[in-house]
Amino acid sequence: MVSIRCALRGLWLCLGRERNLRIHLCAGVYVLWAAARTGRLATQWALLLLAWGAVLTAELFNSALEALVDGITGEYRLFARDAKDMAAGAVLVASIFGVGVAAAAFWPLSSLLDLLRQLLLNPLRLGLLALSLVLALAFIFVPCRRAPKSHPDGG
Repeated sequence: MVSIRCALRGLWLCLGRERNLRIHLCAGVYVLWAAARTGRLATQWALLLLAWGAVLTAELFNSALEALVDGITGEYRLFARDAKDMAAGAVLVASIFGVGVAAAAFWPLSSLLDLLRQLLLNPLRLGLLALSLVLALAFIFVPCRRAPKSHPDGG
């Protein structure tokens, strides 16, 4: 049970500290919303979820590595910069392939154009989407500043 608590604490830390994780989280929610509205097949859902999971996982590893390197070095070092840049590159690769998966899942784009047309013709849906975008931007750009509780092992 302690392992799950530690893992959830790590997710919470990253969510509060890392804007890019919040961006990827929100982008994935909108992609899945579009998938639900356009009737994607089960295999398309699986690929979208796998791609989203890969991007989020890469971002979590990148954040963990950055925190570790910052904690070890304490000052600017070329090896530290290189390690952090390589981890950021992993996130970039996962994101590019995630976009590729989404493009393939929504091909042909006529289903997305139909969804856009439905939104534009329904002011209530369009308003709800706009409200959700405002809330998503607030979630992304207003970081959580609460300090986490200390590690259960006392560290």
